Amino acid sequence: MATGLEKLPKEKTAEFGPKFLDLIASKTLTNEKNEYRIRKALAAAYSYMEEPSQAARVLASMHLDQIKDKVGVSTLVEAYVAISDYYLDAQNNADAYSYIAKAAKFIDEIDDIAIVCKYKYCYAQVHDANLKFGQAASLYYELSQKGSVGVPEEETKAFLEKAVICTILAPPGTQRSRLLTMLYKDDRTRITPHFNLLEKMYLERLIKMEEVKKLSLIHICRCRRLLTCRSRWSP
Repeated sequence: MATGLEKLPKEKTAEFGPKFLDLIASKTLTNEKNEYRIRKALAAAYSYMEEPSQAARVLASMHLDQIKDKVGVSTLVEAYVAISDYYLDAQNNADAYSYIAKAAKFIDEIDDIAIVCKYKYCYAQVHDANLKFGQAASLYYELSQKGSVGVPEEETKAFLEKAVICTILAPPGTQRSRLLTMLYKDDRTRITPHFNLLEKMYLERLIKMEEVKKLSLIHICRCRRLLTCRSRWSP
């Protein structure tokens, strides 16, 4: 049943998926792994049709935490990350944080590099959306490291740029000071668009408030545009 649904066009998946779930619900014995595959395919279809809230609800309604032993911890974390990502697309930051926090409880048990990278990227975006720029910068910088397992090399520059921007926007404190030091001493940041501003902050030079405000507006608008698209990092 799940295999057939996964092969259908997205529009057909959205049409037949709920019927398959109703059929499963009518049975006394349920194959949880099969049900998850159906819900995953249906969620992807809803996302494709630009209904991210519906996509999140389809996966969240399975109550995965109650059947962890049957579906496996990797599937559990994969699902939590996907739900968080869909809620981000729907600009529902509160629920996005709730589900990525659930994934955090089990991430140390995961050996699948792809799932771990998706988790880190999603968590970075959640922090970013909630204006927790220091936490977001730390994760973006971690993902930007050369040789970071599971991260395509062409993506490291984008993550590094995000790390620089979020560090600039982070509130003063020990975390920002640590990030400023790491980024300034990283030769790769010299070619990022906002290195001049990063350098001024690191060297404690005078910065015009207008520079930071302009960067903040650009970054927030860019994030909102990105949330309307599925990323290659999305589940």
